[in-house]
Amino acid sequence: MSMFHGVIDCFEEGWDFMQKYIKKFTEALPNKPADLDVEDGCMLYTNVYNMCSQKHDYSQQLYEKYKEIFDEYIKTT
Repeated sequence: MSMFHGVIDCFEEGWDFMQKYIKKFTEALPNKPADLDVEDGCMLYTNVYNMCSQKHDYSQQLYEKYKEIFDEYIKTT
């Protein structure tokens, strides 16, 4: 999976990238540590940073999506 560099044109572009890793992480949590390495963590961090620090700031949308995911995770575990 390629890492985004620079501007992310739309929220969905950045979110789709992140959602794959978030799903991998939340599915692994109940049973064992997630199989995410340092490179995965760096790609996620960079993606979030890019989405929140560019002209079109997606920080509020990211917050809302993360909240939805973790609220659902809490309800189902």
